[in-house]
Amino acid sequence: MQKMIPLTDEDRLPWLETLRELLIDHIIRGEQVVLACSALRRIYRDILRSADLDFAMQNDSSFEDKSNRTKKDATKNLSWIDEKFNVPDVKSYDRKVVFIYLHGITELFAARVETRHKKGLHYMPPTLLESQMDTLELTEDEDDIMIVTAALQPENIVKTVLCKLFLLKKE
Repeated sequence: MQKMIPLTDEDRLPWLETLRELLIDHIIRGEQVVLACSALRRIYRDILRSADLDFAMQNDSSFEDKSNRTKKDATKNLSWIDEKFNVPDVKSYDRKVVFIYLHGITELFAARVETRHKKGLHYMPPTLLESQMDTLELTEDEDDIMIVTAALQPENIVKTVLCKLFLLKKE
């Protein structure tokens, strides 16, 4: 991306697998963690979702007996990721892996990326924003995506997310 070339799925896979392993480690220890990444496509989110043993076991049909499987076993075989899932219609933010979708207009994101890039706070050049927006996939059947407006100030985005996750009492 620093060379102004958009990443491919093949470029992203090792990075996503590393992030999944990081999530697994935190889940095993019973810790909460916030991981900031774009996860623009459903396949990317499914790789990250697979850190949750419940999700991985629900969607991984490669094993008959799943009762004695570990988190590492459940996430080892990712061939099921491309398949269509049966996800409940009810929104459920009590899962171990939840996604926050910052919804906003392209101009807002462009201004923020430009400012961060000029200050040396972001590696991605603003010219790649369009490819990011083109890559974005949202599907109605993903019940673990919380939509929050990106027009809020960052501290209010954090408060909104925490309130929706019931981690912070509404003021």
